[in-house]
Amino acid sequence: MLDEPTANLAPAVARRVLTEVITGLAQGGAAVLLIEQRIALALDVASWVYVLVDGTPRFAGPAAEFRALPDMGAVFFAHSTPPEGAT
Repeated sequence: MLDEPTANLAPAVARRVLTEVITGLAQGGAAVLLIEQRIALALDVASWVYVLVDGTPRFAGPAAEFRALPDMGAVFFAHSTPPEGAT
């Protein structure tokens, strides 16, 4: 489990941490649970996405499916029902 490993890092360093470290761990056979606020960077290395808002699941599915949502922000900031495709 990596809890915000890119916090307080410059964008280039953050990208390197995610692409090299996390990808390396996964290629070595390790399961990686990544908690990250830099969603665009996280999606580049994720195969699966869970979004919790105030402890409530708002989305669970493949990273490609999450990336394809027309309004990813609605998953995080909407106070009504999750967008279509979200679980």
